[in-house]
Amino acid sequence: MDRDDERLMRETYARCHELRTAAQQLVEQAEELAVPWRNGPYSDTWSHLAQAVADWSSIPNRTRRWTDQMLAEGMPGMSEVERRNLYQAQLLADPQSGGQPTVGAVNQQQVVDAIDAQVEQASRPDGVFVSALIEAAHRTVSNPDPAESATARSELPGAGSPYTSTDRDIDL
Repeated sequence: MDRDDERLMRETYARCHELRTAAQQLVEQAEELAVPWRNGPYSDTWSHLAQAVADWSSIPNRTRRWTDQMLAEGMPGMSEVERRNLYQAQLLADPQSGGQPTVGAVNQQQVVDAIDAQVEQASRPDGVFVSALIEAAHRTVSNPDPAESATARSELPGAGSPYTSTDRDIDL
């Protein structure tokens, strides 16, 4: 190996190591943020949201069909919060939104409420396409600045503590 290739290899490896370390720190911060929700009085609702995001990430086509069907049927047996969980999960994880900017964390409730209100006001809920509302939200709501995010984090339960999709769904 010549010296230029060796230098490039070492620089590249060091950068990869830095990125892996940063990623691990972010995972640890995310886990710390989740603890009060995962272990608190709303743990069932948190788990429902986490499962909905996992479904949108791993089987988006099936989840889209299921969500559309549930909406057409009036979402029987589902609470209002669970319904809004589905909207947020799609907002976060639907790969069809791939090229769209992500709606910032501090704007998530506003967007979910706006989608929910449009569905509730529709004369024919089965005629409302939540996917279209999600896409519109991605186009119209910008990411917050870091100061807004810090303010939002400080308002979370347990704030005193420190702090991804390919479609694998196969239609047969």
